[in-house]
Amino acid sequence: MKDKQIKNCIATILLLHEDDEQRFEDFDVTLKECLMWLNKQHSNVPTEINVYARVRYFEDGKVNGEVDDNENPKMPCVSFDCWEPRINIATGQILNWEKGVTAKTYYKVCDECRISIVAEENILYDEEDNVPDFLCPDEEGYGDYIIMSIDADGYIKNWNHDKSVEKFFDYNNIKY
Repeated sequence: MKDKQIKNCIATILLLHEDDEQRFEDFDVTLKECLMWLNKQHSNVPTEINVYARVRYFEDGKVNGEVDDNENPKMPCVSFDCWEPRINIATGQILNWEKGVTAKTYYKVCDECRISIVAEENILYDEEDNVPDFLCPDEEGYGDYIIMSIDADGYIKNWNHDKSVEKFFDYNNIKY
């Protein structure tokens, strides 16, 4: 889209916020076309990190202050022997977290941690490797552990306090 079309989009959005089919003489684009264009421009901005971590022992975590059960884990986001949180990159909130549950993880994963970086519904990055540093905001995880505290609203304590998400993105050439 050229500069004139961008200006037309902005003007059209300002003027036509309620009628997405109306066209003005001065503008050669509808509101619907503008919104589709704007959405396309931002569709590759990473918004979510999906984690698929094969956990050795769920009993290395605490749920609401109690040691978790390896045979019947109470930790939110567990599917079989995997922990699968979906994390909002900007806020550090686990989107599929059970509200009201607090937790502390100290999960040994050992090279079975799959990370997907998602923008809208597009997967920008999908690799299985060591545990990235951003999954260890509480202390050093040495690539083998997920170490974090999660509050009752699903927010990870100290999320990205050391800019480890940006470092991971830079290292893996992920645009953000």
